[in-house]
Amino acid sequence: MPYPQFAFMAKTLGAGKLGRLAAAHASYGHEGPTWSAFFYEKLGGSMPDLGVYSLTTLTGLLGPAKHVAAMVRIVTPQRTVGDKGRIQVSEEDNAMVLMDHGNVLLTFRLSQRLMDGGTMSRSLSRGCHPVSGEEPLPSDSAARR
Repeated sequence: MPYPQFAFMAKTLGAGKLGRLAAAHASYGHEGPTWSAFFYEKLGGSMPDLGVYSLTTLTGLLGPAKHVAAMVRIVTPQRTVGDKGRIQVSEEDNAMVLMDHGNVLLTFRLSQRLMDGGTMSRSLSRGCHPVSGEEPLPSDSAARR
């Protein structure tokens, strides 16, 4: 199996070990490639480059979205790339997508290409408050102790 972490998440969710989910979040980002201008020109951007991974993870684990809203922006308007030098960016490099999966489950996904460094993480979370009287999950730092 190429990605055992996704099989583990699906099994954990399917077994109900996290209780009733109210929210989930996925983010994936990096500084952006420097080897091709394609990613910053028409039909490029962080959504088709990075967004597919988080959207596929969220909908694959939690079901299809019934409603979707998104906002995208260009954070770094100029880039230096190997095949063209300094270029003007015409496609978004920062995106936020909010999805309503029904049954009070909301997810969001972030993709970003920030020049000062991005994040590369995917996580599922029950949020800050217990659901149905259950205790909240421990934070990452507490779980590592």
